[in-house]
Amino acid sequence: MNLQTLTVLIVEDLATDRELYRRALCQDSSCVYDLLELESVAAGLVMCRTRSIDAMLLDYRLPDGNRLDFLERLSVQSNSSSPPVVMISGQGNEKIAVRAIKLGAEDYLIKSDLTAELLLTTLRSASENTRLRPQLRQCEDRFQTAINYRTRIPAPLAHS
Repeated sequence: MNLQTLTVLIVEDLATDRELYRRALCQDSSCVYDLLELESVAAGLVMCRTRSIDAMLLDYRLPDGNRLDFLERLSVQSNSSSPPVVMISGQGNEKIAVRAIKLGAEDYLIKSDLTAELLLTTLRSASENTRLRPQLRQCEDRFQTAINYRTRIPAPLAHS
């Protein structure tokens, strides 16, 4: 049986939290994770330029920068084809969560609510959504083309 392999970048400054994420991902029997671990926003942006990343776990509080700015810079640097980002925060903040998702994060998790199952499900879902998005756009384009074509064909005349 061939298992899917995902390269996951963990950008988290606390070694204990990185260890928790690592252990949770190692519990997944349906996937093999190639884990890359960094402690800063700057290093994360460099890694995204130099490696192919399938998904990212991003801590909201890092010592060297604004994570929302990171999401914007990541999107610009990767021409809007950035890897899915799951932001993880020590505190729940709806305003930050909404801003993060508007800037491209796939999800926003709170550390105190985090379980191995939730992390795995969220990461798999984020990765799958990103993988399927181009196919969805292609289907939408075909549908729109078909609708446009149908509206240009005159309807048959009704017989009395």
